[in-house]
This record gives sequence, C-alpha cells and structure tokens, in this order.
Amino acid sequence: MFPKTRRLTGKAVVFVIRRGRALSGPGIRIKWAPASRSVSRATIVTPLAFDKRATRRNRIKRQLREILGPLLTQFNPPVNLVVLVSGQAKGKSFAGLKAELMALLRKGRLLSG
Repeated sequence: MFPKTRRLTGKAVVFVIRRGRALSGPGIRIKWAPASRSVSRATIVTPLAFDKRATRRNRIKRQLREILGPLLTQFNPPVNLVVLVSGQAKGKSFAGLKAELMALLRKGRLLSG
C-alpha cells in the first residue's frame, strides 16, 4: 500500500478521471492531472469487469503498487495519477505490466528517460 501522503482518494480521483489527460495501452490506461500539493499521489482502479474474484483484482493492484511506489518521487512537477486496469492485463506477467506502465509514463512525459 502507498504511504498515506501518497494515496489519491475521494473527490480527487473523480476529478482526475473526469478532467485529467489520458493515455492507453493494451491492458492499462493512465489518467493524470497536475497536483495541488507538493507531492505526487496515485491510486489503482481495477473494476469488477477485470475479474469477478477479488483475489485476482487485488493481486494486480499489489503488483502495480510495487511498480509505481518508487516512481512517485520522480514525477516532476507533481501529479495526481489514476491507473485503470482492463481485462487484457489479466494474463500479463509482472515484467509485462512494468514494461507497459513505464512506456505509458514515458509517453506522457511524466518520467524522463
């Protein structure tokens, strides 16, 4: 789980989903908006359409949090980020998820390199 200062919750999530910029890959979609705070915050959304079993939805959320956690300090300027997972991410390995998420973050110019 992200530290409390790095979690995006409530109305901020709704704002980012409605008004944020978006990029999509085959299994992951990211939406982001500039942060009003001095730190980047994030959340991961895995809908019931991904899988009906909570254990599978929670597993992919844990994997994505593991990938995203160290990166939150590298966003400059700070952003609020929502990661939306689709059904096509179901069969992907950890390395595949990491490659897709990193490619989207670089494409959106949220990360350098």
